[in-house]
Amino acid sequence: LPVKIHANLETQGHDHDLFLLENVEHKTSVPSGYTGIYTVSDLKALQGSDAKNNYILMNDLDLSGQNWTPIKFKSYDYKGTFDGNGYTISNLFIASNNTSFAGLFGTTSGATIQNLIVTGADITNSVGSNVRSKAGVLIGLAVNTTVSNCGVTNSKVCAYATSDPSSSGGLIGIVSGNCKLNNCYVFADVIGNGHV
Repeated sequence: LPVKIHANLETQGHDHDLFLLENVEHKTSVPSGYTGIYTVSDLKALQGSDAKNNYILMNDLDLSGQNWTPIKFKSYDYKGTFDGNGYTISNLFIASNNTSFAGLFGTTSGATIQNLIVTGADITNSVGSNVRSKAGVLIGLAVNTTVSNCGVTNSKVCAYATSDPSSSGGLIGIVSGNCKLNNCYVFADVIGNGHV
């Protein structure tokens, strides 16, 4: 039977977004070595790009009205730094029955995701036999990855598989190797018929 967990973290009465990112000031210019992400189209353009590139979010982005395809790169795993720059990605929606790893990013390896809030995410990854289902709001599968100063609010993550056990998590679907989570929070419902 599916298992549902309501993940919640108290922030001692503070507004959680401000509480988490109170020391993050929006950079107004793109730092050297980074590519700026200004629009939803810019974010979509990461598909198939160089996995070692560094990116920085320069605006809040609203992904309403689309079924998001988890970002995959030329070498599959993202290996660079994605800096949310204190901004928010809202209304991330994924309804998939043909991907193993669902999230804003499909898979990461040796990557850093930082200073990002995702709110209003709704992710359902349901796959058939002999296919893995791993779902998280930020990352489906994280290998040797660091996630710092990130938050998920008002979100739902579901992972189902008919044979291989599913894995679902508020931030990350499943981790492998030396992964680190620093100063992160989740307010989400996490549902699955495997590892939750």
